[in-house]
Amino acid sequence: MVTLRMIVCVCNAISEQEIKDWVELGGSSMSELSDDLGLGTYCGSCRDCARQIVTDSVQARLPDAIHQLQDEAEPTPKLSGFVAVARAIGS
Repeated sequence: MVTLRMIVCVCNAISEQEIKDWVELGGSSMSELSDDLGLGTYCGSCRDCARQIVTDSVQARLPDAIHQLQDEAEPTPKLSGFVAVARAIGS
């Protein structure tokens, strides 16, 4: 079976999947992408497409990141009904 790769940056042979993998590793800005992978350092015609891939990939990771943060947060202790009412009315 042949795996097709969409090449985003022809000058540096950087694929869409490589950009997505880079985002999964924590990348999130075009300047980082350029520094880390060399994308857009020659002709620059790939930058708009790459920016969209980065944006979409970062947004796709947000629900997972939020869920992970919620899982890592310490649970708040449950208050008895009396204490909860007292706090609610400011006593």
